[in-house]
Amino acid sequence: MSLINKYRERIVLSKNARNILFSDSAREFYKYGIYKTYSNCLEYKREHLLRMLKIMNLDNLSNNELIGQNVIIYIQLTLRRSLILLTGCIESVRSNNPLSAVLNVRAHYEVTGAIGYLSSKLKKYYAKEVGDEEIIEILSRLNLGRKKEELKKPFESINVLSMIDEADKIFMKKSGEKTKILRDSYEWLSEFCHPNAYGLLCEANFKKDKIIEFKASKEKIIRQYKNLEYLEISMPIFFLFYNYVIELLQENEEKRSDSQKGGRNE
Repeated sequence: MSLINKYRERIVLSKNARNILFSDSAREFYKYGIYKTYSNCLEYKREHLLRMLKIMNLDNLSNNELIGQNVIIYIQLTLRRSLILLTGCIESVRSNNPLSAVLNVRAHYEVTGAIGYLSSKLKKYYAKEVGDEEIIEILSRLNLGRKKEELKKPFESINVLSMIDEADKIFMKKSGEKTKILRDSYEWLSEFCHPNAYGLLCEANFKKDKIIEFKASKEKIIRQYKNLEYLEISMPIFFLFYNYVIELLQENEEKRSDSQKGGRNE
């Protein structure tokens, strides 16, 4: 029995998740010339719900067996965060808040970086390039990490740029991509999220006779909403990493389970 089927025997799929409905924002997306992005968002929503779980009963497992279980917990948490950010993008367009939309897109690159980072470390763990203690520490920092001076490892959070860079490395290996597409996109989106030139001047119009109008023009709103197209990069890569983690678990945890059973039968 595969690992995921084993867990599905103890998991109840979320009925509430299946009933999540986005507000009817199609008209707003169409108005700003990004209707294709809206259509893709609905498909991304479906992909989330296909993978989303409601509950998961925790077993009394050995430390080694807990690794697989804790990985599933983490990727489920990242999946839910990803869906919340996707919903935030759609609701931001509906409420005509382009800055909020861009902030949600940028945050999605962070969650994509996180699951990509995990997939990289998990691959190294199963290749015996990373030991049990190190992978447990990584999972502890991913699940429980936060920035507090009084806290020390394993609960110190991992730098988000480090995770994005690691995710870029593994994506480049798997796809043949030549550029750091996640880091480059993240830095571009950050220009609109930070209170600097792009972020501030979106809300200003310079007119003749030395007049400045503190209001976003339709052209600038459209330009900001164009950044929603960066979801077309982060969303597919997020699911690539998610599926890759599941593949690693199925292949390696099943082998470990069979090996342990064989040892007990001898």
